[in-house]
Amino acid sequence: MKLREIPSRKPVKFLILLLTAMLIATASAAVYYSLTLESKVTIAGFDVKFTQGSDSGAAVATPIPAGWPASRVKLAGLKSYPNVTSTYDQAVNVTNFGVDAQFRLRHSSINALNGTASISNFTRITFRLIAKNGTQGGYLEYTTGGDDTWERSADMNFIAIKAGEVWAVKVEIVAAAGATTGIMMEIVMYIDVQ
Repeated sequence: MKLREIPSRKPVKFLILLLTAMLIATASAAVYYSLTLESKVTIAGFDVKFTQGSDSGAAVATPIPAGWPASRVKLAGLKSYPNVTSTYDQAVNVTNFGVDAQFRLRHSSINALNGTASISNFTRITFRLIAKNGTQGGYLEYTTGGDDTWERSADMNFIAIKAGEVWAVKVEIVAAAGATTGIMMEIVMYIDVQ
């Protein structure tokens, strides 16, 4: 064994050890940090709600759950007669109990409860939003054209409803001249509020 070999190995080993330690120190010294987001979520009530209209009794407007004002209503008593336009001027009202907002009617579904052949018994079913001064804010309309399919208008654009304002939901139903009694349709729609 040569004396010169022993000292020369140690510095190389030390140098490798030093480089490895520096590499580990550099990798573990990567800086990271976290942001903190704290949130409080509160259940709030609806500012815009359904309220009773002058034709709510005839339309059998039922709040779900029971009690006015309501955020969900079923109109279970809408009726039409052959070759006649049935009109419910205030089947239900929409009232703003909060600050100024915007709202619209939006389609969800329409289903014949007596089979698809029953669709041709109807000509048109229209839901209109009517301001207190009588102006129409928009509508959602379903037509059949006498066949067994429904066509509907586009969803309404949003319209303004000021704080304290009351808008009526006016419903017009036209049945075909030879409509069969007992035929039923189920329509589900939303009133979107922003």
